[in-house]
Order: sequence, then structure tokens, then C-alpha cells
Amino acid sequence: MTYSLLITFILIGLFIYFTRMRKCHFHYFRKALNQCQICENLLCKKCNNSFDSLNFCPTHANLYKQKKWIPIQKAVATSDCSDDAVKLYELKDNLWRKESIPSFLTTVYEINEEKDLIESHITLYCTEGDIKYFKI
Repeated sequence: MTYSLLITFILIGLFIYFTRMRKCHFHYFRKALNQCQICENLLCKKCNNSFDSLNFCPTHANLYKQKKWIPIQKAVATSDCSDDAVKLYELKDNLWRKESIPSFLTTVYEINEEKDLIESHITLYCTEGDIKYFKI
């Protein structure tokens, strides 16, 4: 095998590796380990800020720490029905992408022994200042 052919295979391998790897939004060649709860950008270990089991990018970590967050809507999803949860995820996405209103979701899993189901209890939070955008 010639030297140039070997270099070509190495470069192709590196290209495939980096195009398939989830990359940090802020550091292109670093592997992403988490995702910001607010903007959903992928984060490497260096960029990830964890508070209360939630992950934030450097910008939104400060926002999370400085603001009072209010639970505004809840949904329960099961393997049988996830419509309300999907709507909640879409609402969160629209708030950020269309209105630049920060919000985040939390999920708590519970076992419903009576129905023999695992339930996902999802809660949408927004800042106290942004609560005016919601009908509660």
C-alpha cells in the first residue's frame, strides 16, 4: 500500500468519525455529552453546567441561576398516550425558536402499578417574568 493511499484512508476515516460524532456547539472537535435544557445546543464536558440535575450551556447557566422559574404546564405520557407530552415539547420548542422565550422541561418517571405502565410526568418551566405569555 502506498503512503498516499494510507493517508487517504486515514483522512476518510477521520471524516466519517467527525461527521457521525455528536459535536459540541462551541467546540467543533469535542464530543458532546449533554444538551442545554433551554437552547438545546450540544455541549462537551467543558461547556456543560449542571444544576439540580439539569444541563445548561454557559449562557443559560447564568440565566437559570439568576431567575425564578415557575412550573406552568404539565403532561403525563405513557406508551399508550403521549399526545399531551408531544404538545408540551412542541410548545417549548416554539417558545425558544420563534419567540426567544427561555423555558425548560423536566421529566419524572413513575410506575403506575394499577395500569402496569411507566408514566413520564413532564413539566414545562418558564421564568417568572415570562409567565404573562401563558394562559394559566
